[in-house]
Amino acid sequence: MKIISIVNQKGGSGKTTTVSLFAKSFCNEGKKVLIIDTDPQGGISSIYWKGEKKIGLYDILVGDKVELGVNVFHSKVNELIDIIPSDYRLDKIFLTIAPFSLEDCLKDFIKAYDYVLIDTPPTLQGITRASIFFSDKIFVPCEISTQSLNPTIYTLDSIKENKKTAKVIFVGWKDPEEKNGFQNNLAREFKETFKKELIGVIPKNVSTISFSSETKKPSQSVKENVITPILGFV
Repeated sequence: MKIISIVNQKGGSGKTTTVSLFAKSFCNEGKKVLIIDTDPQGGISSIYWKGEKKIGLYDILVGDKVELGVNVFHSKVNELIDIIPSDYRLDKIFLTIAPFSLEDCLKDFIKAYDYVLIDTPPTLQGITRASIFFSDKIFVPCEISTQSLNPTIYTLDSIKENKKTAKVIFVGWKDPEEKNGFQNNLAREFKETFKKELIGVIPKNVSTISFSSETKKPSQSVKENVITPILGFV
């Protein structure tokens, strides 16, 4: 069993999409997956859990027993995926919870799964730090934009300060042409900046986004360009 956190201080960096792609890639191999949504915005919960009741991670963190069907639910997307959903109530505590709170609450329950995937909010404090401490592997998805560069550097530095290491996944990166130009120069800058941490690339296109958010079987292109690389990351 492996515990994987998807982290970046930059909002809109592709964390939730990456978690979903990881989950579906593992399920394609017949693996059982638990998704933990630690973001009060509940992005990954909106994809995998459509329940009306606001019950999930918040209740577990304030003392409820972890229990399937009560605060852990079978996904509506894939029978191999379970989810601990998040909701707005987590906003009250997510910045102040203790560093080992997730481990203390969930270490026994997660033994039934092949993979545990943690979607995190755009911060490196509180619940994200607890996710980092809880994880075996940490991946930092990074879109290629001027706004993403410094937050991603900061994220990697903060993870190192917590005595962990992380790998960067470029989202939508394309090999730059030899000629100059804004996007080509930016792609080269990202490649040079993260060359020690870079593990690979996930394409950003209609097929990838559709596979991450809809209930559908992967196309051959998705298998080759998304699933195979992700399985290689872990």
